[in-house]
Amino acid sequence: MMGVLSSLSGCAYNYWEEKETNMAIIIKDGVFTLHTAGSTYQMKTDEHGVLLHTYYGRRTDETDYSYTIERMDHGFSGNIEEAGTDRTYSLDYLPQEFPVYGSGDYRVNALQADLGSGVCDCMLLYNGHSTYRGKYALPGLPAMYSDDVKEAETLEIVLKDNREEFYVHLLYGAFEKYDVITRAVVLENRTKHPVAIKRLMSVCVDLGIRDMEMVHFYGRHAGEREYERISLGHGITEIRSLRGASSHQHNPFVIFAENNTTEEAGEVFGLSLLYSGGFSVQAEVDQFSQIRVTAGIDDTDFAWILKPTEQNGAYNAFSGLERDAGDNILAGPEACMCYGGSGFFELSHKLHRAYEKHLIRSAWKNRRRPIPINNWEATYFDFNAEKLLDIAREGAGLGLDMLVLDDGWFGKRDSDCSG
Repeated sequence: MMGVLSSLSGCAYNYWEEKETNMAIIIKDGVFTLHTAGSTYQMKTDEHGVLLHTYYGRRTDETDYSYTIERMDHGFSGNIEEAGTDRTYSLDYLPQEFPVYGSGDYRVNALQADLGSGVCDCMLLYNGHSTYRGKYALPGLPAMYSDDVKEAETLEIVLKDNREEFYVHLLYGAFEKYDVITRAVVLENRTKHPVAIKRLMSVCVDLGIRDMEMVHFYGRHAGEREYERISLGHGITEIRSLRGASSHQHNPFVIFAENNTTEEAGEVFGLSLLYSGGFSVQAEVDQFSQIRVTAGIDDTDFAWILKPTEQNGAYNAFSGLERDAGDNILAGPEACMCYGGSGFFELSHKLHRAYEKHLIRSAWKNRRRPIPINNWEATYFDFNAEKLLDIAREGAGLGLDMLVLDDGWFGKRDSDCSG
């Protein structure tokens, strides 16, 4: 199905007559596979309509990795109503693409929503999908983009609550040549009552049972982007910012690496939240030693009301936010994922190349940029017009293009406590 996704009804797992094959996206028998030059990302709808995460790693031709999910009776891990008495089926251990609070999964989740009952008990099942040439849009939010529709593809998977007219649009952008996959989520309330959102993560990835370390970059004033590499133990490891900005105290970027990874060898998974507000990245090692990673808006004091709507139309990945103005729609920030099989060096260069081409929107990105000189260390607060002109003349003689007048240009400013 190419084009705009319309509202679908019925059970998820009845819609698999067709095979869809594009440059980077392959869909067959309920399996969604996204390929980039060096990686493969895969999901599958199971017999109950739950969207499972089956694989993320080195590029492969395997058409269905769901055989790697070993089902067994895990004591005290409850099952969903649709599973009946099948004690081998529990969301408490199955890898999922978009896990929600209140479904019987007690790990970190991607969504916590009160759909009108007074409690958060959402249950999301597959409802439909679409593919598009080009990259989906997130108006008003920073995001990767493609000017040429041949450079990227979009997969949109729609999940729906099993009782309420509440929809979750999972958006995936595959930049095959540049070896990155982007993810975003859009919530849509089509009920007749308000829906309260208490947590929304842009991305969740179940990495399975692995011995991995997390690399992150904390900081402080005059000591930004400090490198730290830590082992993941059982429980939750989190980095976040409560400051209303990503800030130099913590950067919304993490790397998950095999224990012995070096610059030139080892598997690495890079995850970058393309957002400058308060954020949270959590990595949980669960009771079965499986790793789950989530990233999105920090949910401390987070609350968002999706208003009811009389509209019957579906959200559209390329124009929906502009059309509907957002009262019944909420879009989370975008996340960018990148896999590398040959260490940190490969990962950093892939991300640099992708961001330079498809994230930076400056008119200067492909041009020689003007070179500035700054007066701060030369004068601090003690400057006048003649001092500034002297600095400008010296800079021009060295081939510099512009002078930046730093702290002190406004009012009476002769210390950090005035002005």
